[in-house]
Amino acid sequence: MKRLCYVLSTFLIVVPFSTVLAEAPETAKIVFRSMRDGNSEIYIMNPDGSDQTNLTQHRAQDLAPVWSPNGSEIAFMAGKFVWAENGNLTFPDVSIEIINLQTHVQEKLLPGSIWMYSPAWAPDSAQIVFTWNGRQEKGFLDRNRIVHTIDIYVVNREGSGLKKIIESGEDTGVSNPTWSPHGDEFIYNTYNQQGRGSRQISKITLDGRVPEQLTHRGNNFNADWFDPAFALPVSPQLSLLTTTWGKLKTRD
Repeated sequence: MKRLCYVLSTFLIVVPFSTVLAEAPETAKIVFRSMRDGNSEIYIMNPDGSDQTNLTQHRAQDLAPVWSPNGSEIAFMAGKFVWAENGNLTFPDVSIEIINLQTHVQEKLLPGSIWMYSPAWAPDSAQIVFTWNGRQEKGFLDRNRIVHTIDIYVVNREGSGLKKIIESGEDTGVSNPTWSPHGDEFIYNTYNQQGRGSRQISKITLDGRVPEQLTHRGNNFNADWFDPAFALPVSPQLSLLTTTWGKLKTRD
């Protein structure tokens, strides 16, 4: 018994408490953004519109909620205005925050970070890819330099293992990363930061190989990735049922 308590205590120290208690809702839910009270908040509701619940309830402007694939957490962008020392309003502090659907505990993905956008979950819910605009160690960058510091990063769910996947060039920006179903590539937008040219869709692997531009004509946005090899079956498949029953019999 003492050994069990020791193992459990060690586990809780190593793994964030909110992650340990993460659990998906038992019924279907819809997450959405609402400004019904004059402030942008994150809500969930049942598919028939009942049981509408405010999850965030704070002064920040919360938007762009995305479910984790396992359904236990929701990532979203929280924007808070920041005041300079001279009393003037400066750029909004936009961070990525995560709320646990079981405990309703809310936490920043990376404490102290600013100007973080477009979170997207890895297929296994273990990592998040996002756009970081103007990343710096101390204070805000000069306003004229902000546009040259938009990069795409990946980080583990608990905030460790931060890795830059691709960075903007002097004239080219990157945005809106989306995972591939198999979790080892991204598609994202590229654009000219001076307003010239069009937006295109590119692809890059997680290990940071040379990016590949996929589109070349017109403006192209909002790409998403589907692969039938990773799709859930719409109807029961006898081969899967047979395999599952065999595994159950083996356990017995």
